[in-house]
Amino acid sequence: MIVFIYLVQLAQCKITTTTVSLSSDNPWKYVSKFAPDKGISTWQMKAKFAKPVNQSSEEFGIFKGSVYIDTKWQDALSQSSCEAQEKATQRYREISIPLNGEWSKSVDGTMVTKDSYHFWYFALSSCSISQRQKVKVEIQFTQPDGSQFSIEEQGLNNIFIAVLVIFLIFLYRNLKKLISNFKKTDNLEIHLLILNIAIACEFIAILCEVVHLWIYSSNGKGLGALDVFYQIFDSLSSISITILLIIISTGWTIKYKDFPDFELLLPICFLVVVLNIMIIGLGRITQDASNKNSDFECVPGYILIVIRILMWIWFIFNSKDLYVKASCQLENFLNRFVFVSSMYFVALPIVIIASWFLEPYRRNAFVVVGVNTVQVIVFFYLTHLFSEKSAFYKVSTISESVLPGKMQ
Repeated sequence: MIVFIYLVQLAQCKITTTTVSLSSDNPWKYVSKFAPDKGISTWQMKAKFAKPVNQSSEEFGIFKGSVYIDTKWQDALSQSSCEAQEKATQRYREISIPLNGEWSKSVDGTMVTKDSYHFWYFALSSCSISQRQKVKVEIQFTQPDGSQFSIEEQGLNNIFIAVLVIFLIFLYRNLKKLISNFKKTDNLEIHLLILNIAIACEFIAILCEVVHLWIYSSNGKGLGALDVFYQIFDSLSSISITILLIIISTGWTIKYKDFPDFELLLPICFLVVVLNIMIIGLGRITQDASNKNSDFECVPGYILIVIRILMWIWFIFNSKDLYVKASCQLENFLNRFVFVSSMYFVALPIVIIASWFLEPYRRNAFVVVGVNTVQVIVFFYLTHLFSEKSAFYKVSTISESVLPGKMQ
């Protein structure tokens, strides 16, 4: 484990490869962005045509790689002509791209950071282009200390590893309890099984992200499939917890014991799954957008906020019926359960919205820390909640086999 953690710490490369389409109608395109640490950072850029323009030709197409500090970036976006967008900065390098489809020679430059952090934006343009061309661009960034993580990504390795260890402990203890209870009673506790599925999915998600960063250390790009798996399993964890909390809010394990009919759950599952797939897809499309500083900004963030709030309203609406004719003991339990569950539903929207008021380079770390902190708290609470020593066990239908005739 120590060796593995050390290897992950080496994962400090950022090599961005993207394809932009330039035409006479749109000859200037955003490529990528980077937030350097204090000191002198460097960048290197090269490009090639996605398809050779002339396989036998030794001529070149002349393009311009422009660099904009964030204070000039909005000026460039507001310009109506390619020439004006290029003139919004004096930092540029001409790139001669071979028409035969080979890579151009690399051009480079520096980014100087003195007192405050800034994002630097990179664009590719050819104001005289006459026909549509797809150009593949590769940029490598290097911090003053030799690392290549953008400033908003630094330190996240330690966070992911710490959360990975915590979820591993949760998963081990919960599975041990689930297996032990099954051997004693020959009864599978569905609520604990769903919780374990959620924790396992989150564990796999974070493991994929850690391995992705480790591979990053060798090729500077990582493995895109692992990053996709991270988002998929993270969504599956969220779906499992959402469904679990909503089903309990309808009275399952509190007022009735049998697991709800799957036909009743199907609309819930289908809605949550489809919306999460949409978020993953939009997130991948806008992954390196110029106005996106965390995974939960732009359209995916807006959709996720709406989903969580709607799920929370649904949860609260269901929970109101549980208070009807509830004993003092049950009411005290419900107050705590509704509070912690509400924290799960509304914390993410609050964290996302709060991040919008921070400096752009601080948003990603703030969201990662906030989201994972909430998950750890909720998983810890639910792990305790489903233990035999909790108030939930005493007021739920789970203990009916031990205390027959128990009244709510």
